[in-house]
Amino acid sequence: MQTVNKIFAAMLAVVFIVTAVAALFLFNLERRVFSPATYQEVLANEGFYDRLPGVMAEALIGATTGQSGLPVMLRGLPQQDVETFLRVIMPPDVLKAVGDQTLASVFAYVDQKAENAQVSLAPLKANIATDASVQAVYGLLSNQPPCTVDQLLNMSVLLLQQQLTFCNPPPDVQPLLTPVIQIQLQAISANLPDSVTLMSANHPAGTADPRERLRLARSVMKFSPLIAFAFWFSYFLLVLLSFPNWLDWLGLPMMISGGFAFLAALIGSPVIQILIQNVLAINMPRYVPAILLDYTGDFAGAVTRQFLQPVVWEGLLLAVVGLGILALSFILKQKGRTL
Repeated sequence: MQTVNKIFAAMLAVVFIVTAVAALFLFNLERRVFSPATYQEVLANEGFYDRLPGVMAEALIGATTGQSGLPVMLRGLPQQDVETFLRVIMPPDVLKAVGDQTLASVFAYVDQKAENAQVSLAPLKANIATDASVQAVYGLLSNQPPCTVDQLLNMSVLLLQQQLTFCNPPPDVQPLLTPVIQIQLQAISANLPDSVTLMSANHPAGTADPRERLRLARSVMKFSPLIAFAFWFSYFLLVLLSFPNWLDWLGLPMMISGGFAFLAALIGSPVIQILIQNVLAINMPRYVPAILLDYTGDFAGAVTRQFLQPVVWEGLLLAVVGLGILALSFILKQKGRTL
């Protein structure tokens, strides 16, 4: 019976090593890959917040079905000019706030805490009726040909009719146009939506929500340490040996699993990053807006850095504890021989 127990114990020890190593990686991966802070680091380092006006311009035009639904001051402008306008009226601190809110909205959607992921336009609406916005309009017009006399005569009338003459008025005329532009900017602020939806949970009939599969995978990753512990506990019950020998059977698997995780995390970073990048490239389009897909490689690098660091330390700790148990077993055996 003792021999049978040892065989089963050896099998469980191998399973424990595999599940323990997997748990160290999966648990930390789940903590990092679904944390907005991981991606905020990438977005800040890669200049995403500086690109956010372009993202918002694209989303705004798309949400209004092309140019026809855009506010009057932006209607008829190419996306680049819309981006320029947004960039002028939204300082960097506002851009970062919008970016962080957008990221939080995306992860609330992924976590199934919200049915939509949205870009908030509240900061844009708050800044659109300011003097900076007036200057932004003049900045857009400065890129146009000089106004003719007829255009100047018609400009105020056209503005009141919710149209904009695309020409560059002379500086001495601008004070006359400013009140009319301010009125139109206030109308734009009132008519803009509070947010633009990037993703929605409204899927075609008969199709499953892709977030359900993700939720199941995340549950497995979260509880992977418990799976490893279950094998360890079963292994613990089967190893009914003398105390020093029991310590050997306990310490060796811990040392091996911790040491392997430590080395894999320490030297396997490039391979792990490629694997994560491939997984993100396959699955990101299902869960995140297209505007984030250009950052797949950067996301993979950030996730790899973020989750491997705790794996290194946790693996090292497990290996040291296992080595300490083996050392204690050796000491006890030596004392037993001298008695």
